[in-house]
Amino acid sequence: WAALVCALPSVAFNALLMGQCDAIYVAACVMAVAMAIERRHLGMFAWCGIAVAFKAQAVLVAPFFLALAVRRRVPLRHWLAAPAALFAMMLPALLAGWPPADLATVYFRQAGTFSNDIARNAPNIWSLVGAISPEYAPKLFGLALAMTLGGIAAFVARMQVVAFDKAGLVGMAALAALLMAGLLPRMHERYFMLADILILAFAITRGTLGAFTL
Repeated sequence: WAALVCALPSVAFNALLMGQCDAIYVAACVMAVAMAIERRHLGMFAWCGIAVAFKAQAVLVAPFFLALAVRRRVPLRHWLAAPAALFAMMLPALLAGWPPADLATVYFRQAGTFSNDIARNAPNIWSLVGAISPEYAPKLFGLALAMTLGGIAAFVARMQVVAFDKAGLVGMAALAALLMAGLLPRMHERYFMLADILILAFAITRGTLGAFTL
């Protein structure tokens, strides 16, 4: 099963063809999902913070953790493990002299790099809109965000009323990553790598894990 991970196009091409290292933050996200399945919520949030420290795209699976924490009524003190882990990962850069304000806003500054594009080669609806009307598409940025927020709300609400076994939880994590990458504007094609990994994990676990409800 592990060998299949290397066979996924999004994995095989990520470093070799595109020179990217998305496997690092994806691995941390997978660890967070594993912690969630085992009900180790402190570890779940800690791995979330570590994932975000490596790359902001880790938030693509955030609706899953939010919905799970709300449903299980995870104490707020456990939620603090995420920012604590994020700060711990930033500490070496701070000690090396990186300006704190610059370090804290690095992701916000990166977000404006492609401000004129609504999609960056991502196989989602906004790439189609951009291909049809490249001049008008950037004006739909607000609509894209509104659709994403609506999708997140529906996802979180759904997880509050449906019980899932272990495999089902992996599937919902994959759906969260797919939903976010599919609806958010300014997405790259490589941002679907997390969804690819979790979909493979879901396909494997569906046939190997017994029932385990929330």
